[in-house]
Amino acid sequence: MKRAVLYLRVSTIDQTTANQESELRQIAGHMGCQIVKAYKDHGISGAKGRNGRPAFDALCKAAARLREARRGGLSVRKAAAKFGVSPGTVLRIPFAHVAGASAAAG
Repeated sequence: MKRAVLYLRVSTIDQTTANQESELRQIAGHMGCQIVKAYKDHGISGAKGRNGRPAFDALCKAAARLREARRGGLSVRKAAAKFGVSPGTVLRIPFAHVAGASAAAG
């Protein structure tokens, strides 16, 4: 029998590690795997995530403020530094509906 380890992680308030674990154990059983350990990470605390980056929900809350900063003329790099995110994260937050704004503008 194959041995497996589960890594359970939730990123929204609507998700639970209990539901995720139940589904994954069922799938593992169908695959003939024995679960030897289940690790859980609750990524919904709003605290810093891995590598010192803000957790997902903190980014969601900051998205509106980040959009406003970009509308106000803040560059991608300056906005990223101000909010502690990568420039790529800034570019993924849509704000192109603003006159003259472009998601690729820096």
